[in-house]
Amino acid sequence: MNIKSLYMPDNCLQNEKFPAHILWNQKDHYEFIIRIPEELDVVNIFNVPPEGIHLLEGNLLKLTKFDFNGYFEIVFRSKTLDPPRKKIDIKFYIHDVKNSKEEECTKTIDLFRPAIKLGDIPPVIEVNVNDMNQSVILNNKIPVKNIGDGTALIVANISQNSDFELTIPEGLKDFMKRVYEDLCIEFDYLSKDFPENKDIIKQFLGLFKKPITLDKERTEEIQSIFSELENKFYENESFFEKFVAGFSFSYLKNIQLITEIQSFMDYLNSIGSGRIILINSLDMIKSKKDSGNLNLTIQTADIVYNDYPSLQIPPIKIICKKDSVIPVHSLFDWTESTKEGRNAT
Repeated sequence: MNIKSLYMPDNCLQNEKFPAHILWNQKDHYEFIIRIPEELDVVNIFNVPPEGIHLLEGNLLKLTKFDFNGYFEIVFRSKTLDPPRKKIDIKFYIHDVKNSKEEECTKTIDLFRPAIKLGDIPPVIEVNVNDMNQSVILNNKIPVKNIGDGTALIVANISQNSDFELTIPEGLKDFMKRVYEDLCIEFDYLSKDFPENKDIIKQFLGLFKKPITLDKERTEEIQSIFSELENKFYENESFFEKFVAGFSFSYLKNIQLITEIQSFMDYLNSIGSGRIILINSLDMIKSKKDSGNLNLTIQTADIVYNDYPSLQIPPIKIICKKDSVIPVHSLFDWTESTKEGRNAT
């Protein structure tokens, strides 16, 4: 068989697309049968006309005709799999039409994803404040671990029936307000210089007016905006440079307003190599009374915003002073190995 190349990547994040292609000498005449594993879907086939595509029993895909003889490409997308890491074999059967010879080739891909596991959840957490530096001290924490592969994004949300509420620190709130105001000024100039990009600039600014969440509708909106921005950057390098300059100026001009740097550094130091990013790590949990029940929900996604089922944490009794403010990240233990016990659902 005069096959020049049969390519498929060694690994891929689950729910994402990945390609496979075969190259051969144009003077040769081949037909191909591909066994599609049940864990995969076919997204697209390139250089094969509709009459050259045949679906056979047993998840077999037969390709018999090509727009230009010598190559084809097929794009797959994996489903969400359990366990979070799984090796999948794809079999390619190559038939030489002239010589009636057949050859089988197997390619393997490692499909992975993050997977958040919560350990034994404490029924009670006592909150105290260090009088020296006003830092918060908790006698218990919620163990959380990424038992999969790849980085996990999480957002901690509080249910409406909780005795606590999520707030944004005043320093961060003022910082975001000032950055947004300066961005509006900078991007107004940008819109005048590049009127064809006015709509996408407006959509990007709109992201600053919405709360942080990993809801599917929200993540799809973010993906769409950033995808279009990326295309605009490729089309016009000057637009890219001025966009980055305007954003950087607005950010750096107001950086001194952030007073929660130490809290953020504490969070970064606490996560170690756990491959978990708490998106709302600078949010604060504010108590409505001396003690009450905290009802948390953890939203999870991977780094390209594929979302996974949320985790509902059983109510935790928090003992603290009224109006106490607790950094969200301080509730979690990012390093302790998870233990079976009172777990989330």
